Amino acid sequence: MAGLSIDIFLNKWKDLFYDSFNYSNYFKNHLKSLLNIKLTVNEYNLFKYFFDKKLINFVNKNLLLDKINELSLPIDSIRLIFIDGFFVCNFSNTEFIIFNNINVLNYYNYFTAISFDIFLHLIESILNKIFILNIYSNNLNDKPIYILNISTGLKSDINVLNYRYHIIIESSSYINIIEHYVSLNNYSHLTCARFVIEVLNNSYLEHTKILSENSSSYHFSCNDIYIDSGSFVNSTVFLLGSGIIRNNTNVKFNGENGNILLNSLSVPIKNNFFNNYTYVEHNFRNSKSYQLHKIISSAYGKFRGLVKILQNSSKVNATMISRNLLLNNLSYIETEPKLEIYNNDVKCTHAATLGKIDENQIFYLCSRGIDSGIAKNMIISSFSYDIINLVKNNLLRDIILKLINKRLFGDFYESIDY
Repeated sequence: MAGLSIDIFLNKWKDLFYDSFNYSNYFKNHLKSLLNIKLTVNEYNLFKYFFDKKLINFVNKNLLLDKINELSLPIDSIRLIFIDGFFVCNFSNTEFIIFNNINVLNYYNYFTAISFDIFLHLIESILNKIFILNIYSNNLNDKPIYILNISTGLKSDINVLNYRYHIIIESSSYINIIEHYVSLNNYSHLTCARFVIEVLNNSYLEHTKILSENSSSYHFSCNDIYIDSGSFVNSTVFLLGSGIIRNNTNVKFNGENGNILLNSLSVPIKNNFFNNYTYVEHNFRNSKSYQLHKIISSAYGKFRGLVKILQNSSKVNATMISRNLLLNNLSYIETEPKLEIYNNDVKCTHAATLGKIDENQIFYLCSRGIDSGIAKNMIISSFSYDIINLVKNNLLRDIILKLINKRLFGDFYESIDY
């Protein structure tokens, strides 16, 4: 069954490429890699939804600025606009940045990945353009770089879109990047995204990814973060919309004394199928990683994390925590935190919890005069606070909190007393 299913999918993928993209050996090599990969049951469940629809590549060239402003987060920022995978220069704040938007065939040295799987091969196989952003040394701009990705859904087919970025943050810089994905309408699209960040020596990066696409869409992404000596990264992912998500975040230390906070909050509802995977590779001394991942689920949510510590990586401190909340009897959550350690001189811990709403907490709030429905919603909302509070920008933090509560409670969220 699985072998047949991947053949069906790959035939559709070939048709898409030949119809929409420039054929290259790079695509051919990734297609060969796809043929050699055996699907897990989880991956089969992701691909089976594509069997009855045609995959095409459509680019909306008629989007107006008013609609873009409506979809944007209301935050003062350096805004970069991408529509259906293509950079739109005339709607973006390009006077503040140095970038290249080049053909993929001319830049092969930007394709080394930390980890390879079927989703990386899919994303790279339809790659056409790469957006390269270079942030020079000693850049202390406190205004965030806001990357808005707008995808157009189609009524009868699935619109397949590719977003590919490579960001280089040079030494001794302080940068805030917001990565935001939205849908233009309520129809189907498949977003394929690869976001690669190099954080060079003694730099600080705050990275926030907000995924709030429509429930008819699909999102496959592979994010790679490289951390040089003395650099610190605070990366938080909010999976707040899409029908099916596979989000991979891979981290590799390229020097000593690197540090990362890697966090996520997934909120699958109704028939959503959310998968969040992390891989952190410690290959230098004195590096630190702390991970906190949470799922609030009334549908299907999965977290899988692997921390790998290589033999020469002593004095490493690594923590991975998975906390999960089931909202009803139909909720389903899988969590798999794992450690792979090849050095004895390290500190490593991992933990996972899974549970439902504590009725004693509801009883306590009700005894203080709070309605039981509001009390329940307050408990659910508060479960996300420690993730939200990791976002340093106060306005962005408030916006994310409202998005989460709107998703969980609809219009009822306004009755929650924060």
